[in-house]
Amino acid sequence: MAGNENSGRKGKAEKQAMDVAQAQTWTKRCPRGMPKKAKEYWHEIVPILQERNVLDDLDLGAMEQLCHDYAMWHDCMDAIEKYGQFYEGTSDRGAMRVLSNPAVARSHQLEASMDRLRQKFGLTPKDREHIKAHGKRKGKSIRDQYA
Repeated sequence: MAGNENSGRKGKAEKQAMDVAQAQTWTKRCPRGMPKKAKEYWHEIVPILQERNVLDDLDLGAMEQLCHDYAMWHDCMDAIEKYGQFYEGTSDRGAMRVLSNPAVARSHQLEASMDRLRQKFGLTPKDREHIKAHGKRKGKSIRDQYA
């Protein structure tokens, strides 16, 4: 009875094997051509989301966008650290003015974009409770299930 068609075990085992295969390929699916910082963030965040069983094939674009935003935000922070938040410039009439580094405004835009994407993946404490994991794993990681 353990292997007959009516027991439902065959379908469940195949589904679990597909979930494991999908989890293993996600870390390898880091898109080529991403900036170095984006790849580093990908390899940092994807295993966490895999353990929570949150990622789906449809999430690839959003995850790529989150990692790109992180890399650009990191570049903005480097520019702010190097050049400061403000710089001196002159007005049309030649008067000295203190101007804001454009990297400051861009970093705020990127932070907002990253926050929206992090919420979708349940990476903020408030949103974590609203994220539904795929399947019924109840907090166990994939490695724990198949070890």
